[in-house]
Amino acid sequence: MEPIKSGSFTFSFPSGLLNTGIPRADKKTLEHYLRPVPPTRKHQLKDWAPPKLTGKWCKAQLSHYGIKPLAGNRTELEQRLREAEKNGLLKKQPAEMKLLEKYMKKEWNAKKDEADAKLRSRLQQDAEEDDGEDGSYVRMNIDFGTDGMKEEKFVDRRKRRAPGTTTAFSKKNILGTWEVSCPDIQNSWARTGNLTMVIFQDTESNSVIGELIFGAMKGVLRLKSNPSTKSPVVNFYWTGAVEGEDDEIQLKEREGEMKFYGRGEKAKGSFGSIKGIGQNVEFDAVKVESMPVRGRVDFDNYKEELIPIRRG
Repeated sequence: MEPIKSGSFTFSFPSGLLNTGIPRADKKTLEHYLRPVPPTRKHQLKDWAPPKLTGKWCKAQLSHYGIKPLAGNRTELEQRLREAEKNGLLKKQPAEMKLLEKYMKKEWNAKKDEADAKLRSRLQQDAEEDDGEDGSYVRMNIDFGTDGMKEEKFVDRRKRRAPGTTTAFSKKNILGTWEVSCPDIQNSWARTGNLTMVIFQDTESNSVIGELIFGAMKGVLRLKSNPSTKSPVVNFYWTGAVEGEDDEIQLKEREGEMKFYGRGEKAKGSFGSIKGIGQNVEFDAVKVESMPVRGRVDFDNYKEELIPIRRG
């Protein structure tokens, strides 16, 4: 699905808000570029050079933090960024940028819901066209889970997988966008809407991470190990926050468990506990899209942005 665009900004999952394709740098990344620390070992220091700052990267960070003007060459942009960091203007995302990201995310979710509805409609049409009269077709129910809709599809018996055909899967098979069904959450929180989980590989490591987009709740997760046919059950860490009418409820870091099956395209699992809902909150999930496969979530930084905020 194409990203949502607004000027030089784009928004998509799991990339989030980008400016000319560049994400907003967190505190750790800014320090790495603006105040690099040379290695202590002599053999490492010999070939060490400070990270190179490009004009494009500096301009993108100035845009993310709402600092103007944006005109100038690389040296001017770098100097402006360093002055902003020195004056404490890069400590958090400005309110206007948060608002922009919020509305772009809302537009993305609406666009995704529309695409999902078209997919359901197409599956239904295909099923009706394939409804054979010679007994060679079998009716199968598909439960999309997120809105209670059930679709029926007809599968040709003659094309079913032969007994003994592999159902093996590995980490790469689980990467993508998942639709989640969790009655406990959907019956407890208002404004929940569709439950979406995006699973991808961290761009900086081999670990599997993800985002939870559960309407009123947003969060992140990290699998403790990579699932496979031999080890389909994995534990995960997760954290998030629930937006209320008057405040934002911080959910402490918790653990959960997932079991993948169906060639890694289906899963059953549970959240160890969710404040206000209970213990062992169970869910089902089915993968609906194979992309994206790589992304990045700064787990610690994400939690910093979800510190409870009392409004009014």
